[in-house]
Amino acid sequence: MPSLRKRKETNETDTLPKVFNDNLSDIPSEIEDADDCFDNSGDNSTDSTNSEIIRPVRKHKVAVLSSDSDTDETTDNCWSEIDTPPRLQMFEGHAGVTTFPSQCDSVPSVTILFFGDELFEMLCKELSNYNDQTTMKHKTPSRTLKWSPVTQKDIKKFLGLIILMGQTRKDSLKDYWSTDPLICTPIFPQTMSRHRFEQIWTFWHFNDNAKMDSRSGRLFKIQPVLDYFLHKFRTIYKPKQQLSLDEGMIPWRRHLKFRTYNPVKITKYGLLVWMVCESDTGYICNMEIYTAEGRKLQETVLSVLGPYLGIWHHIYQDNYYNATSTAELLLQNKTRVCGTIRERRGLPPNLKMKTSRMKKGDIIFSRKGDILLLAWKDKRVVQMISTIHDTSVSTTGKKNRKTGENIVKPTCIKEYNAHMKGVDHADQFFSCCSILRKTMKWTKKVVLYLINCGLFNSFRVYNVLNPQAKMKYKQFLLSVVRDWITDDNNEGSPEPETNLSSPSPGGARRAPPKDLPKRLSVWYRAKFMQFGVRIDKGQLCYLFELQFLN
Repeated sequence: MPSLRKRKETNETDTLPKVFNDNLSDIPSEIEDADDCFDNSGDNSTDSTNSEIIRPVRKHKVAVLSSDSDTDETTDNCWSEIDTPPRLQMFEGHAGVTTFPSQCDSVPSVTILFFGDELFEMLCKELSNYNDQTTMKHKTPSRTLKWSPVTQKDIKKFLGLIILMGQTRKDSLKDYWSTDPLICTPIFPQTMSRHRFEQIWTFWHFNDNAKMDSRSGRLFKIQPVLDYFLHKFRTIYKPKQQLSLDEGMIPWRRHLKFRTYNPVKITKYGLLVWMVCESDTGYICNMEIYTAEGRKLQETVLSVLGPYLGIWHHIYQDNYYNATSTAELLLQNKTRVCGTIRERRGLPPNLKMKTSRMKKGDIIFSRKGDILLLAWKDKRVVQMISTIHDTSVSTTGKKNRKTGENIVKPTCIKEYNAHMKGVDHADQFFSCCSILRKTMKWTKKVVLYLINCGLFNSFRVYNVLNPQAKMKYKQFLLSVVRDWITDDNNEGSPEPETNLSSPSPGGARRAPPKDLPKRLSVWYRAKFMQFGVRIDKGQLCYLFELQFLN
């Protein structure tokens, strides 16, 4: 018995690290290639704020990104201190708009490129289908008793009002339909009644639940909308040579399997989105939503950059994505890269030792073929990897306040600072005119984010087609709303156009008159007296309101 018990204990201790050795446990990892996404030691030499993408929280398990090992095996024999500038190939892509609208100077015509009739038809179909499924399963609530089929016109008005909500912020949804003269916004009741808006919002759905099975992905519920917008983003406009790869965040604080936590971001909880954007305009070329399916980081980088490999794009990305092995793999796919890099992502040992003895302004480097590893000391050591640049320096156009001398930086760092802000450009527009609304379903939040991306890309395409028109993003959104909530472009029998200049009752709920006509009062009292029921004046007003609205 003692030997058997001892054997069981040894087996349990042998299998314990194998079972529980993950990023969320307290057991230290004994594997050399373990993911050290949370290891921040020795990484104070980079100027990126994205040193840690995800961290676990105590209350709920949060998805942890699976990345490649931070330790790349390198030997000093492969690296030299002779700077041979790389021979850059010509860009083989054709930048610009590939699908032109009917009228290049018309905002509605440009918007139709990204928001076609097939999108609104799909939204109508899934919304009606979900309403039918819900009605069959559950008891019909009172607000759905008078359900009427949803048309493309209803969806356009619905989305137009959501965009307007981003322009006029109010605390409650009911405030947009308030009749109080101090806070009323007449365009909302003119366009759609609050009852109808709530109906559409309640049953707003994006895929058929009956088709979902065990093989469906975690993004099944929003996959049709995601595929639609990604196809539009990739085909309508082709970006220039310089691209930036970074992550965005869709805010979401409720429980979700692939919800992430990033302590260095303003939006700390949410769904992580990898985005490839044009460097100077911020046009969103491609994106991928992180679903915590255990894929390595290098595979994710190749997947997001997939549509733009093979034509010698220049990708600017921060130290989370960069490694010497990734740079070699991208070179094989005719793509060059530039960005900051961590010490344990492939820096040779001799370069690591020299960084500790650097003084301000010093530059040290190592090169292996077209891959350049460079360290520059300013206030702290900045480590760069580039397959585009050499070790030359250039002026930034700024002067030192104390000495008056021109500030000089390595060319790779200067161009990294200039081309790395593509995703930040898009985030700035999203934050100032956001259309995201509070909701209990993550699918609605993601689709609103995709619609926001579609509107921003439409704005960028409009600017490319009309370089002389200096239209602001807010004015562009108002033009889109004005087109969607009016009835000019609707099919079928024409209806009177909504008057946007003068307020009218429209779809607003009108209050009943204070005093009922005498004949109705006598008629109601006589009807109820047959059953021995007496009603007062307030009850009469309520009954008259019901009959008036119906």
